[in-house]
Amino acid sequence: MIHQKAMIKLAVLGLSISTLVAGCGTSGQGSGGNANSSGGSSGKSSSGVENITFWDMEWGGPAYIKEAQTLVNQFNSENPSIHVTYQSIPWNNWYQTFATALASGTGPDVSSGAGYQPFQFADSGNILDLSPIISDWKKSGVIDQYSSDAIKAEQYKGMQVAIPWNLDVRMLFYNKSLFAKHNLQPPKTWDDLYKDAVALTGNGTYGLGIATGNNALQTLMYFILDNGGGLFTKDGKLNFVGNPKNTQALDFLAKLSAAKAIDPAGPGWTNTSQQPSAFEKGEIAMMVGGPSSLSGMPPSEQKNVGVVPLLTSPNGSKGTIYWINGLMAYKQSKYPQADYKFLEWWSANMGKLLQTGNLLPANKQMQASSFYQSNDIYKEALQDYIPFAKTTGAYDTSLFPQLNAIEGNNALSDLVTKITQNAPVGPAEQQANSALEGIMNGN
Repeated sequence: MIHQKAMIKLAVLGLSISTLVAGCGTSGQGSGGNANSSGGSSGKSSSGVENITFWDMEWGGPAYIKEAQTLVNQFNSENPSIHVTYQSIPWNNWYQTFATALASGTGPDVSSGAGYQPFQFADSGNILDLSPIISDWKKSGVIDQYSSDAIKAEQYKGMQVAIPWNLDVRMLFYNKSLFAKHNLQPPKTWDDLYKDAVALTGNGTYGLGIATGNNALQTLMYFILDNGGGLFTKDGKLNFVGNPKNTQALDFLAKLSAAKAIDPAGPGWTNTSQQPSAFEKGEIAMMVGGPSSLSGMPPSEQKNVGVVPLLTSPNGSKGTIYWINGLMAYKQSKYPQADYKFLEWWSANMGKLLQTGNLLPANKQMQASSFYQSNDIYKEALQDYIPFAKTTGAYDTSLFPQLNAIEGNNALSDLVTKITQNAPVGPAEQQANSALEGIMNGN
């Protein structure tokens, strides 16, 4: 199971984390301001208004940030006794931003955040229990709009450390025009994928594109989980090198690389801009990403994006990686009742915001809207991918703080980069495993 020593040391380890894969948004500074310059403005004004700050990650570009600010303005207008200040937070160095601010008492009252963020900050004593919101939802019937798995996923050590708001799943996209040009159908198996990627490679196009950092880890986990592998056993023991299904996924990526079917420019990309751009231009025929990865594409270009149904792996299994991203509140807040009220209101009124950011709602009623049901990409995500999706902690069904560090320290993403540069799988795999062991042991 999870080492208590490692939990105690996570705050120190986390300060070295510069990025996280869970639910990354687009890059760039939001119009809501930078947390490093103006955080922690909560307090009661001279008129008795309760001021709270809301830090929201960059789940989308300028359109998303503008819609989020509009939504906050609406809340403030409808609730004159509470004033929420909205701040858009970049994903770069997100952990340091939060950890430093919370340690100095200048952090937010409420926030969105990375998939495993509430667990890590719960261990450091920063997270406010949101059980009162769940109690309200049970009384009003709102709880029925969420799956019990999504609610339980945000529970830790007897606390409701967050409430679910969006689902972030990784899918395999293909360029429809390139496949049509080569008279190819979307692959159904790994063998099909290999053959298609090789056939599509040439004349400035590569079969598959993998960006550095977040996307590299996500692509690896897509194949590992599709093949029935995972980083952990059911009882929480690290099982990366010891699982032949994991090695089989690494060998498959190495095979694609040896065939020169993976774009060598990938290590220089960011997964939020350059990879989708290369896909749009026809420089790569396939990529692993989420619906939000396409937010920067014009609607006319998104029509050229196809979703490969979940591949049948060599082991006959199917799977992918996903995150249940939550909204959370912090103990340093002077006005927890205002926090509860805002988060409940936000959860009920964020439908248009989710659509603006190309985000999948955790709310089942919102999922049933025509916006999602009339779009093939969203329908595939909800119907074909999410039922088979697992977390970074698979096959342990619990979530725990070390997952933050695993996703943020680049050990697995660096492993993929090495493989795409034709490094031997064995030594690279062992080096990554040593880093994972260090995280789990709190070193």
